[in-house]
Amino acid sequence: MVVVSLALGQAAEARLDEAAARDAFAVDHPDSVVLSVTVGTDGRAALLQLEDGAVGTVFVLGDRFVTRRLTASLTAGWSAERGLQLHAADPKAPRLLVPLDADVGLQWVSRLAKLGA
Repeated sequence: MVVVSLALGQAAEARLDEAAARDAFAVDHPDSVVLSVTVGTDGRAALLQLEDGAVGTVFVLGDRFVTRRLTASLTAGWSAERGLQLHAADPKAPRLLVPLDADVGLQWVSRLAKLGA
């Protein structure tokens, strides 16, 4: 099966850790200074606290990483079953789910609420 996948050009889905999230964000946003990174428990998305008070995200799309700076148009919610839920006006990434432990998720909901304040 691996040979067939490689022959057809299919790659394994990427996974994030703190270093990969920082590196991916730096490629697309070289002027942003990342203070901290929180990676979702499934390794598919990460939230980044930026030096200028903004928040960034990196998420997996197939075998690649997609980055975004989050804006005030974002809404965030918390669900114990699903984790942090982000809804943005970005048509290319309208919804993102980041599974997190409850204490970390609720801290991020609070941080993200300040974006729109």
